[in-house]
Amino acid sequence: MLPQTNEVYTDFVLNYATDGLDSLVRKIGMNDTKDHLEADLQPDLIQAFATKFPEADLKELDNVVEWILVFSIANKKEKNEWW
Repeated sequence: MLPQTNEVYTDFVLNYATDGLDSLVRKIGMNDTKDHLEADLQPDLIQAFATKFPEADLKELDNVVEWILVFSIANKKEKNEWW
């Protein structure tokens, strides 16, 4: 199940990702139990998010990036561009 995301945060991250998913994550993979994505976020994304939304918990950023990654993978799979 995907986490709930804040629309304002999601718009910020999507606009930030002008260079694609590489501008969001340094590394992506599955956790040890293979039931959840884990991504190391780009430090400049974390800094930009924290500066723009100082009141936000960085877990919100994790949730937004997870949502984007899952939908991106699902979209590519649906178009047979992945796997």
